[in-house]
Amino acid sequence: MDNTKQCENGCKTCMTVSHYELDTFFECDEGMVMTGFVDAVYGDSAVLPQFEYDNHPGMCFQSMIPTGDACRADKQEVLDVLHRQCAGQSRCFIYSGDMNRLLGHRYCPGKAMNLTGIAKCMYTDTR
Repeated sequence: MDNTKQCENGCKTCMTVSHYELDTFFECDEGMVMTGFVDAVYGDSAVLPQFEYDNHPGMCFQSMIPTGDACRADKQEVLDVLHRQCAGQSRCFIYSGDMNRLLGHRYCPGKAMNLTGIAKCMYTDTR
């Protein structure tokens, strides 16, 4: 899908995956790279509210991920990990099971965790 006009000032891409299920795969539209993350949550998958989004690159219109009362990691720490792992790339894989190692400690012991993020994508050339 050509999002050139729609994404002149950047677009967002959303993804979520349950603990140990699969890689969390963030992908920008063609010609774009991730410049950062708008929001991110690594929390108890049994309690986190449902997060509805369009999983096509550049087609996420949400700006906030609902958390409810779920046990979760510190938001800024999760944002920092995602930024370190993904900034400057057009595609980024993060295995949810690696998040504790990437964060440096374990949040919510004994809970199956869910990694959800909203990446900001920008064109790499001037349009």
